[in-house]
Amino acid sequence: LGERWKFRTTLGTGYRRPTFMDRYIDWNHIQFGYQVIGNPDLKPERSLGFTAGLEYYSPQIYRVSVLAYVTRFEDMINDYAIRPGYLSYQNIDRVLFRGLEIQGRWTVSRSMLARWGLNWVDNRNSDTGDLIPNTQPFTADGSLSFRVWKQRVDGTLRFKWTAPYHPQEYVPEIGDFVTSATPRSSFVLWNLTTTIHVLSWLDIHAGLDNMTDYIDNHYGPFIGRRFYLELRTNLQGKMP
Repeated sequence: LGERWKFRTTLGTGYRRPTFMDRYIDWNHIQFGYQVIGNPDLKPERSLGFTAGLEYYSPQIYRVSVLAYVTRFEDMINDYAIRPGYLSYQNIDRVLFRGLEIQGRWTVSRSMLARWGLNWVDNRNSDTGDLIPNTQPFTADGSLSFRVWKQRVDGTLRFKWTAPYHPQEYVPEIGDFVTSATPRSSFVLWNLTTTIHVLSWLDIHAGLDNMTDYIDNHYGPFIGRRFYLELRTNLQGKMP
């Protein structure tokens, strides 16, 4: 639509069979203290989706886009808690996903790129009108990527913010999910990754996940701050 506007739309169908693991495999995730139990009665999942989006961009500088989508599911495969510490899978008859995404990208300089996004999600059981468990209606995310020291060091700082929402919890006595009367507070998760290009065939890769050590023992994340260090080699880099 002119030199700086783009309009996109899609229409598609989906079909997903439950995996062998979803149906028949029981396994114990000992380190995290829970078990997953297969459900042999799972049915295939079918869906029909539509999206429409509008984008405005300035070449090499910035880009802003808005995307709306609607997806209808039949027999959607969803995980749930049978009781505390025991998880499984179930089919939900009719489900409607709706959402709106606003995203932006800004080339700050030749060595720095910023991205951001805002998301609204409304995933509901069409029969009951209830939100699908684990739906987080409002979230925002962003990242700042950089490359310094003659492009020998690059990295990315990322964050994800989740707004307050009323989570749903599985109540074994009634065999269904119940919306919590107390909302979960908003929270932010920060991750940092960086790579040092030492030689043409050797990189040092390091990362710091959950930088602020945020832990929620009831809803997660259950793992706090985590640091990792990797050596990556490219044997082709040593070849003439």
